[in-house]
Amino acid sequence: MRVITITTVMLLAGANLLSAGYITPSLQAVLDTLSPGNKTLVSVHLVQRSNLARFPQKAYAEKVAYLKEFSQRSQQSLIDFVNSYGNQVEGLRSFWVYNGFTLKATEAVIQAIASRSEVDYVNGGSAGEMIEPTGKAPPPSEIEWNIQRVRASDVWTEPGYTGDGIVICIFDTGMLENHESWWTSPDNNKWRSKVEGELHWEYAWHDANPENPSSTPIDNIGHGTHVGGIALGGDGYNGNLRDIGVAPGAELIACTAQYGGSPHDCFQWIADLVNTPYGNLAPDVVNCSWGYYSTNLEYWQDIKTLRNLGIITVFCGGNNWMHPYVWAPGNYPLTIGVGATDINDNKASFSSPGPAPDQNPWNDETYWPRPDWDLIKPDIMAPGTDFNEPGSDDGIVSADYQNPNGYVKKYGTSMATPHITGAIALMQQAAMDLWGHKLNFYDIYNLLIESANPVGQPVPNNYYGWGRLDCKSAIDSVQNFVQKSSSCRALSYNNQRVIVYDENNDRLHLVYQTGKAFSRPGAYIRYTTSVDDGQSWDYWEEKVADGDSPCLAVDAQGNPHCLFRDGNTISYARRINNTWEGPFILYEDDFALGFSVPSFLINGNTGYLGFEFQNQWLTSYLVIGTFDITAQNPTLQHTNIDASDSYRFGAPGLALVQYYGVIVTYTRKINGIEEIYYRSSRDDWQSLNLVSNNDGIVSTAPSLFSTASKVWFFWEDGSPSDIYYRVLTPFGWQNSPGPVYTSSNPSCAPRAFYNSL
Repeated sequence: MRVITITTVMLLAGANLLSAGYITPSLQAVLDTLSPGNKTLVSVHLVQRSNLARFPQKAYAEKVAYLKEFSQRSQQSLIDFVNSYGNQVEGLRSFWVYNGFTLKATEAVIQAIASRSEVDYVNGGSAGEMIEPTGKAPPPSEIEWNIQRVRASDVWTEPGYTGDGIVICIFDTGMLENHESWWTSPDNNKWRSKVEGELHWEYAWHDANPENPSSTPIDNIGHGTHVGGIALGGDGYNGNLRDIGVAPGAELIACTAQYGGSPHDCFQWIADLVNTPYGNLAPDVVNCSWGYYSTNLEYWQDIKTLRNLGIITVFCGGNNWMHPYVWAPGNYPLTIGVGATDINDNKASFSSPGPAPDQNPWNDETYWPRPDWDLIKPDIMAPGTDFNEPGSDDGIVSADYQNPNGYVKKYGTSMATPHITGAIALMQQAAMDLWGHKLNFYDIYNLLIESANPVGQPVPNNYYGWGRLDCKSAIDSVQNFVQKSSSCRALSYNNQRVIVYDENNDRLHLVYQTGKAFSRPGAYIRYTTSVDDGQSWDYWEEKVADGDSPCLAVDAQGNPHCLFRDGNTISYARRINNTWEGPFILYEDDFALGFSVPSFLINGNTGYLGFEFQNQWLTSYLVIGTFDITAQNPTLQHTNIDASDSYRFGAPGLALVQYYGVIVTYTRKINGIEEIYYRSSRDDWQSLNLVSNNDGIVSTAPSLFSTASKVWFFWEDGSPSDIYYRVLTPFGWQNSPGPVYTSSNPSCAPRAFYNSL
């Protein structure tokens, strides 16, 4: 375990844009002893935060371009101000992976920066640095005991997963370029240094040293070389190499901030790899066997950026001889934090326990990887030593940075962490093989911890998390990844059709959201079917697309069609000849603050959709549109049928019925009270018709279905809400609004369906 010497920070959320920033206690302690005129290294964080939720989840290049423009624009006036101090500042380095910059400055300049309204906080000071003891390696064995213990070798031959095609980044002290565990020759090695047959080390290696960076991999300390070997070293039964790594088939890139520069620089290099002239060359998983022994949020925004770019980060939990509790960033809910076990599966004496800090943003549930996370750290365990209280010759065997054919022992949670990184590479290869797509952070997290060997009581706990890594069980979980949702709210808050019965083919179709809670980044849409009235569902359920809040319609041939949100778009996919086509973007607004759940129906070859969106000026629009579901590139023809500057309409519902044509129902405020209304295509959406009682009681979340000549409306009524209904015929209303279900408990988002059976 080591702690990188670099600026640390404490972040306070919700700063007022009109107030000055502040100087953190750790920086103030430095300033109290700083001689007049001397400079110290500081990190400046701005109040303004980027908004990546506006982009489709896989629009990585667009996200990076936006971050660069946003940071340059928001920092420019402050940087001009700082530069006006001349020789009182030096080495200013601007970043976009988080909105801020680092520099060396005098106390007077630091105080002036902190007084600016655009500054959130300024921090300085440094954390201590520690490297694990190094011991001699025992005689060679074909497979090291720790690799067998986590059952990595059990999946190398059957089903044959070694991490092939998956890219691991080792963010550490560097890597020995030519250790035999990953290097046979310049043309035969695991480095992802060649792109389209040409050597491009700039995409495989980064040294953050701003003055004299090495253009090829180096490691002057040995920590990173040892860690990297545990992640991917060896040949996995394919030769005579010592098998020290979990994923020997994975590809390797690496970066270091150990010899000058900032970890922000490494995070930014990793993020920028999503948008190279050769496409997305970013790693799938980043191993960070380092941390800080404080409640430190310096890299929160960096890691959040990587998560938005589809990159998983794995951090060590920390060694308790430096700090009694699990370290940051390994204690972030945004990361996978790893503790260490010994050869007997007991927690190593040095492995720091949890919990994570009970303060913002840790206790903000919107960042939790699952609803029951509840500050549990570490998340998972892996071997970090052989003996529980190791001596200088004990630990885990891996690569020696001083000898390309040598091996040494080290111990620490640093050594446990790359076991998890390698396991993720195995899982992602399995996901690509089985499902044709990689799993996102939330699914990897849940499959990883739920397949772990439980240790301690209760499970989870703040000593072992959910247990010790089991690669074989993790791969089995990927293979059995059927209708799993990491969010208990995957189908909630959606009043649209997510399940449809196809009468012609006697089949149920289901789309659902998984991967993360409603409307949060990381969600995607999955599809499955049932031919036995829902008693069982198709094992080979399919990913439709990245996005959230799906709705479903089936055409006359029984093909399912799906609408959903993805960032600031309404997107569409269709399943033709058992293959999903798309997604196609039907509607996009770069400045929208949000979209409602879309509604959807099909009549012949025409798709009808309705949704609400709010623009940056806080005007809400209700949009109705049509498109040809058979077109090669469907194009939406749409119109705004209602608008408001004072309230949101919420998600509309659609139905098709004789006499009225297409009916849209939605929530609208009259005299400050939400009621349910409808419009129809019969009069080109002109008439606004009341559905619910105009009785001063709030009515929301409408749903509807149609028979040959009638429309049935359902909605929430009152607070706590009951469920009400009303029926419309060609001759007018069949009944007054009346209850379907009443209760003293809240009821929400009714869904109504009909078929002729």
